[in-house]
Amino acid sequence: MKVFLVVLAIVITAIAFILMDKCYRRFCIARLMKKRQCLTHEEMLAFYELTDFSPTDILERWFEVADIFGVSAGYLRPSDQLDKIVTLSFFTDDRVEDISDRAIELNKILGLSLELEMMRTLDDYITAFSSKNVKPSDTRSID
Repeated sequence: MKVFLVVLAIVITAIAFILMDKCYRRFCIARLMKKRQCLTHEEMLAFYELTDFSPTDILERWFEVADIFGVSAGYLRPSDQLDKIVTLSFFTDDRVEDISDRAIELNKILGLSLELEMMRTLDDYITAFSSKNVKPSDTRSID
């Protein structure tokens, strides 16, 4: 009977921690949403208007990070540190591993050899894995 009560207490405690974590995460996201204006796609792209990065790639990477961390993309900023986005949770969860796995996958797919440890911010992620637009002057005519 004592073993059953101990196991029951452990299960109840684990459930309580999980529920607290979800509530805390919702609280942090709500606080983030109060502090920041939700950006439109055009406003997101404005951060990169002086670059040659593909707008499609910029938004794809931006939304990729948002999806992995479960945050609305419009509330993220290029200066947001990836490890701080995770602190919207009490526990270290699989999101850090998920973003690392995705970065490793993109590194291979795109044939890059980036030092992934140096990738700290959303901007680092976007600029590392966004392709440059090909300008007409960069192409050669076959004429």
